[in-house]
Amino acid sequence: MTIVITGCGPMPCEPQFPVMAPGARTWQIVQTCARALARSGTTPRIIVAALEQQLRTGGNHAFDVVVPLDDTPSGPVCNVRYLPLTFDDFLAFGTGKATEVPMSDLPDDVTAVVATASSQPCATGAALAQRLGVPLWVDFFGDPFTEIQTKAASAPDQRSENQTRLHHVWKLHLAAMLQGDFFSALSERQRFALIGQLGAAGRLNRHTAPHDFVAALPFGLFASDIPARHGATRLPGTEFTAMWSGSFNTWMDVDALVGGLAQAVATNPRIRLLVVGGGIPNYHDDAFTRFCAGVKSAGVAHAVEMTGWQPLSELRNLYPRCQVGMNVDRASYEALLGSRTRIVQFLAEGKPVISTVVTELSQELAGAGFVLPFELGNATSLAEALVAAAARQTDLRELGMQGREFVMKRFGAWQLGEKLGAWICAPHFSPDKIKGVAGGDDNPLTTFWRDRAGV
Repeated sequence: MTIVITGCGPMPCEPQFPVMAPGARTWQIVQTCARALARSGTTPRIIVAALEQQLRTGGNHAFDVVVPLDDTPSGPVCNVRYLPLTFDDFLAFGTGKATEVPMSDLPDDVTAVVATASSQPCATGAALAQRLGVPLWVDFFGDPFTEIQTKAASAPDQRSENQTRLHHVWKLHLAAMLQGDFFSALSERQRFALIGQLGAAGRLNRHTAPHDFVAALPFGLFASDIPARHGATRLPGTEFTAMWSGSFNTWMDVDALVGGLAQAVATNPRIRLLVVGGGIPNYHDDAFTRFCAGVKSAGVAHAVEMTGWQPLSELRNLYPRCQVGMNVDRASYEALLGSRTRIVQFLAEGKPVISTVVTELSQELAGAGFVLPFELGNATSLAEALVAAAARQTDLRELGMQGREFVMKRFGAWQLGEKLGAWICAPHFSPDKIKGVAGGDDNPLTTFWRDRAGV
């Protein structure tokens, strides 16, 4: 029994590289599947094909990565075969049309495919599952159309590029929806949105009427993902540092961040911002460019330290330098349906988070007291949150440790992935895809989209 997972890399099991959210999600899915198979008494045999942005030094070759099967320091592990692929090779892996791609010849005992992380891996997983004739679980890690919407809003002059991107992603998303047998979404809100999208694609037919095949699977962590907490928070009287970690994505509010920081520093000159990350190469550099220009224009460049993108190992060494994490959303459907992996990661490191409260995740954590909220689009409100946090830094450490315990219980990846774990131990087709069942005949939308989009 072999499972193939299509996702993104690098993953956190290679801390010598910077790890972005899609790679972290792929690692969550890999561990969930491996642990579920091991607990069922099955030896996990997993192949991970991961889309990566750059060719690795020496070329992309398959190698083994070690996956912990429990959270004890010296507990059992298994080896998973990992194949990093650039874009063209990743497409070929799904279709099987290019035999020069490593591991195009898969074992004969592939039982299921799990696709995750972004639209292309989901579509590649769909192509692979169709080619092999095996069941497919599709994990839609956020809603791609809301992100395209925020991208279009941030670059209104790129009308042609925005339209092309939307059409391309719809075809990828549609291919995965038509082929999938079970689906997961990043939040309960996205789960409902996805059910609507499946209806538009024709998958809500009479065969699937009693079939609950869409689960919410929030981002979560295994205890083994989190090193022992680093050094103590700085004592009162030193600089108060907030930390931004990750990309300056299409959904973030640059004006609120710059304006709030400038007002906060004017009130309390000890306030600092540590920025680890930056723009997204070949996708969205505008927000980070505007931020850099904004802090200089506002006269607070001296209060900002920018490290650029850092390997995960170095990022872990930087967390102790801050007292709080930062997250600044602007109003968008992406935030409404999505989540923020950085908030979970900050809290897992024992750091409360100053954040807007839009996502399902931030609403829950604000209610629990571990997100320190400020008003959406309000720079003054952000400044007030920063100044208030700086005035209470003595108790922030205790709040952070409580937040860490809360996150590891509420967002422990094993509990969150229970439905995926059960399915991967006994993969099965959706009722409308069982051989001999003509689900598409019951809903003309399926045929319409296959003909119209060519998927």
